[in-house]
Amino acid sequence: MSRTRRHQRLMDEMFYLAFTAERDEAQLSAAVAWLDRHEGKPVARSIAASSAALAALNDAALAALIADLASQARASLPGKDL
Repeated sequence: MSRTRRHQRLMDEMFYLAFTAERDEAQLSAAVAWLDRHEGKPVARSIAASSAALAALNDAALAALIADLASQARASLPGKDL
């Protein structure tokens, strides 16, 4: 079986389970997995900062940093309210 065919079978199975699984948790898990693959899961961003560097920030600088990160997150997920 080709890779494309296997991928399509797995997508079909997740879609089927999202609507027919006996347990609600299984339906939710299948739906999330299907959407992650079908719609594309956002890239997880990591921020490397030392605790000393963060401790050195004053309140205004820390608030600006948080606002900037929130703005970047909103920009990476169009149509989503954060």
